[in-house]
Amino acid sequence: MRNILPTYPAGVAGCGLLLLRAAVAAGVLAGLLERPPASPLAWLAASLAMACCMLGVLTRLGCLLAGALVLRLALLPAGIDGRLHAAVLLGAAASLWLLGPGAYALDARLFGRKVLRIRTRP
Repeated sequence: MRNILPTYPAGVAGCGLLLLRAAVAAGVLAGLLERPPASPLAWLAASLAMACCMLGVLTRLGCLLAGALVLRLALLPAGIDGRLHAAVLLGAAASLWLLGPGAYALDARLFGRKVLRIRTRP
């Protein structure tokens, strides 16, 4: 059975995940600047989501928060551009939630790859 823990890919895949994390954070920021929320709690959640995605710490929690904020934006009355922005950003947040943060994240440093050394009996 496959391990369900994240593998934290490095190299080109890790760079792609780093760019995806930056795109999700930038998309949340763009959505906030386009339609700022009135609630301070929404600002706090958005700031937490952007920080989690950019730094790669608690990335999956940040993606869930980003997805909730994007759904909030999608439910507000908007034109086709707003809904398209929300759909693309929701897809990016969902894919990042499924893939994990990658090797170039704080999650990889805190919970990442471990080296197991198995001693052989003499």
